[in-house]
Amino acid sequence: MFSPTDADTVSWGAGTFTAADGTVYNINAGNTGNMSSRNFIYLDIGVSTVSYLTTTVATSAIGAGRVMVAIAENHTTEATFTTLQGQGGINIDAASIVAGSITANEIAATTITTAKLATDVIDSGKIVAGLLTATNIQAGTLTGRTIQTAATGARVQMFPDANTGLVIYDNQETPAKVFEALVGGDDIGDVTIGDYANNKGLKWDKDAGTFTVRGILNANDVSAGTLTGRTVQTDTGEAGHYERGVLDSSDNALKFYDSSNNNKIEIHASDENYLKIGNIINDDANWLLIGDHWIHMGYKNTQTGSPFQMSRWVTDEWILQAQITYDGNTYFKGDMLNDGDISIGGSKGFYVGSHKVVGARVIDARCDDAINSGDATTDGVIDALRDAMIAHGLIAAS
Repeated sequence: MFSPTDADTVSWGAGTFTAADGTVYNINAGNTGNMSSRNFIYLDIGVSTVSYLTTTVATSAIGAGRVMVAIAENHTTEATFTTLQGQGGINIDAASIVAGSITANEIAATTITTAKLATDVIDSGKIVAGLLTATNIQAGTLTGRTIQTAATGARVQMFPDANTGLVIYDNQETPAKVFEALVGGDDIGDVTIGDYANNKGLKWDKDAGTFTVRGILNANDVSAGTLTGRTVQTDTGEAGHYERGVLDSSDNALKFYDSSNNNKIEIHASDENYLKIGNIINDDANWLLIGDHWIHMGYKNTQTGSPFQMSRWVTDEWILQAQITYDGNTYFKGDMLNDGDISIGGSKGFYVGSHKVVGARVIDARCDDAINSGDATTDGVIDALRDAMIAHGLIAAS
């Protein structure tokens, strides 16, 4: 049996050669040696009955007592050979095959393996349309290629670009993408489901380590557990969505806003523990502010300060203060701190009905004059009345 050893050598194994007259010759194994041109392999019983000989001259291989056995030739990849009558095998190159002479009929099933196919030798032009199906792909890996179930419409895509691993589209246009998993780029590892960009979906952010749900959560779906450290609100607070109630985790407060985004009611559970009704963000507003130790009331004007205040706190004892102001001036103040003093300010005095009973202090230098009515009893009464009015702050010499 003949076989190529390398690009320029053909070898044969030990065997027998039977002549036409029935004589059997036992032939030893051998080879052509390194060929540089076509060689003719033959048996010359006049020279040897156990070894084949080689020559580059065809006529030297035939004649009396000589029989040509095979023809061999060096090649670029492996040597080729042809044995007479094909009994010792054949090894030919592509140039020796007539173009178009090998058809499917000449190729046995499963005889062509991937090892026999050169890289990239089969392109789309060699595949009949519709012939290659998933059933025909049995093993191996598709590398650097996009796989999709359809070109448009509802479909699944694998690796449509360098950063995207898997995308699922439905058959709608706005938006069609309902699932996406990223395998590259700045957002590597992120997964989105639904229309997350428009607050109607889910997102796993790998870098942040967060899983975010955006959309409508039915209260009936929350059956247990506690929301901790989170703000809950009835609307977004964005333009057109200002009117809302907010349970604010940043300052532990319950807040209510009107359609102009004004904070109208606020209840705090902080150290000061206060209730605010109305808008005290600016002075032009109506409001009521109740704290743990005080009450402030305001009204719509352009004045500064709280028109009405009431406070209490603990130092060595309970203290109560009440104060009424306007335009920065205090017109009434009651204070238990100073032995229960009550202060009334302004220039119009204190009225009961239409009668003025207490007015502003009268300043008159004559208050210090000596009393001399000519009657000691009268002088004593006048002096007592003067002392009482001075003591109560109704009159003063200066």
